[in-house]
Amino acid sequence: IFTHFIVLFLVSMVMSFYFCPIVAAVLTGTYFIFMRVFAIRARIAANKDVEKKRVNQPGTAFVYNSDDEIFKDPSFLIQEAFYNMNTVIIYGLEDYFCTLIEKAIDYSNKGQKRKTLINSMLWGFSQSAQLFINSFAYWFGSFLIRRGTIQVDDFMKSLFTFLFTGSYAGKLMSLKGDSENAKLSFERYYPLITRKSLIDVRDNGGIKIKNSNDIKGKIEIMDVNFRYLSRPNVPIYKDLTFSCESKKTTAIVGETGSGKSTVMSLLMRFYDLKNDHHIVFKNEQTGESSKEQMQQGDEEQNVGMKNANEFSSSKEGADGQSSTLFKNSGKILLDGVDICDYNLKDLRNLFSIVS
Repeated sequence: IFTHFIVLFLVSMVMSFYFCPIVAAVLTGTYFIFMRVFAIRARIAANKDVEKKRVNQPGTAFVYNSDDEIFKDPSFLIQEAFYNMNTVIIYGLEDYFCTLIEKAIDYSNKGQKRKTLINSMLWGFSQSAQLFINSFAYWFGSFLIRRGTIQVDDFMKSLFTFLFTGSYAGKLMSLKGDSENAKLSFERYYPLITRKSLIDVRDNGGIKIKNSNDIKGKIEIMDVNFRYLSRPNVPIYKDLTFSCESKKTTAIVGETGSGKSTVMSLLMRFYDLKNDHHIVFKNEQTGESSKEQMQQGDEEQNVGMKNANEFSSSKEGADGQSSTLFKNSGKILLDGVDICDYNLKDLRNLFSIVS
């Protein structure tokens, strides 16, 4: 986008100088001053600490380092509140979540008040800049025309070359923020999208369940350790063990986010426990950027994530990156048989979920 803008600006400047050098020189100087203001605003917007925390290296995905870090992310808290709206209302947790979100917003905006004020002033200035330039150009052109220095035709050609370019460039530069956000989202979610799943819904292998009445329905959860791919260093289950007897009711009780619904997701094999590993890399950087991150503490750690099945120790292990291996393990048995051994479609057809 920036390169496109520079090329466009240079072409328009050459054409404008061809038609009327005096007006072109004045408008070029004016645009240069205003562009310096826009550059300052762009620099302030790019240096927000709340965005620094989310920047990842290409080919990695953002992960949380701890539960404390989750409670400092207002976006995550708002998302959880809406996803679990019924639970929040039933237990009267509206004020509790509002307080958490307010504290998270205050934490994210800590030290940003001065930057926010300057950024808002520069935003207003940038919005009115084109109008000021137009007014100044018409005044300056009329002044030169009255003195007989330039012709009206030359002035209008030079002016409108700049005006049309400036209008288009303004729309072009307004997309810069969106493009940066899109790039950040791509770097964060692309590894998750391209990650090869061990669960193939098209696989017709496994033990076929020809008659559902042959299944008694006894479920055994045995030593389950589980972490989500999006935040592998935050454990969901640690050595979880319990059983659900056939034709009996078993209630799983816990607070919001404790992993109640995850049991059902594991039972229907939306996630798998067999051969499921995550390797988390802490990217070690040198120079001024690493010093800034050290000053900002653990909240600013840049963490990458890869699937262990795609990890090449000979290639990536030699990079000197510190890493931690997290492994999902355990078994879920249905009538004494591991659910991974059943045909996936037949297994999922056994269950019904009512909300």
